[in-house]
Amino acid sequence: MLRALSKLLPLIIHEIAEVIIEKIKERRERKEVEQLKKQEDEKS
Repeated sequence: MLRALSKLLPLIIHEIAEVIIEKIKERRERKEVEQLKKQEDEKS
C-alpha cells in the first residue's frame, strides 16, 4: 500500500503542478490582453 502510494505521489504532484502552471499562463495572457486593450483605448 505505502509502496504504491510512494510511486503514485510524484505523478500526482506532477499533474497538480502542470495544472497550476497552465492556470498561471492563462492569467498572464489575460492580463497582457487587458493591458493591450487599455493601451489601445488610451490611444483612441
